[in-house]
Amino acid sequence: MAIKIDLVDGEGGELTREGWVRYRTAKVHGISTALSGHARIQAAYVELVASGVDINYAHPTITTAYLKSIAPQADDSTTVTFRLTYEEPDHRTVEVEYGTSAGQQEVDTTYSGAPVSVSYTYPADYPYDTSLQGKTVTQRGLLPMILPEATLIVRRHELLTVQEVVQVKRQYEGRVNSGPWGGDPNAKAWEWLCNSITSRMVHTGVRNVDGTWTRPGWQVTYEFLQRIGGTVGGWDQTVRFIDPVTGHAPSDLVSGTGYKGVLVYLPVNFDALGLFV
Repeated sequence: MAIKIDLVDGEGGELTREGWVRYRTAKVHGISTALSGHARIQAAYVELVASGVDINYAHPTITTAYLKSIAPQADDSTTVTFRLTYEEPDHRTVEVEYGTSAGQQEVDTTYSGAPVSVSYTYPADYPYDTSLQGKTVTQRGLLPMILPEATLIVRRHELLTVQEVVQVKRQYEGRVNSGPWGGDPNAKAWEWLCNSITSRMVHTGVRNVDGTWTRPGWQVTYEFLQRIGGTVGGWDQTVRFIDPVTGHAPSDLVSGTGYKGVLVYLPVNFDALGLFV
């Protein structure tokens, strides 16, 4: 069989929000007349692959475009034409989604700042500890509080090696913003937490001469959570003095002595991710 791949006539495409879609045609001649139906198409496809054209292979002249689909059409008993559709993702396209999630914190004060406490008066005949008979005891309490927290999800297509995917996760996942950034230009430090970075390989990338692949294409999703408040920033932790006698924090704590904010998350510059450039 003699294969002819049309590199000029039939070239075309369209630009979408996701990037370029490009088309080529490949015509396979000389198929055995003994073959018919799918067998004829399969034989033509085998020859097409042998010529260096297959799913995920790069376009011969546009190396950032990758073959997404192959549509065969039998012209006659000896000829099959393949319509080749290549996708060239536009790395400038970023999908941004702002939302809300429910976060839980423990509080020991009411909305007005009054300490949460509860009192109990022991019976006059309390038998287990006579020193408590008729005595009123007040205890502090901790309550779970559900708070809405802003979420920011950013999705984009990136060309990365597997090592780079792992490096980005290690560098940013579980870290907080060091200051204002493109996702929130008015943010204070420690308000945004990079909660997760997930990557899904969508094509195998550029094929080298030796048959190996480099810089696969990934659909990368970044998820950030915002928490406002705290002693220093929303994602700092507050340590309170606990009275060893009562087992609770005293009601007259003073900032810096009775309680203080502790920065447990490592801050990084989120703008270095280049999500909003």
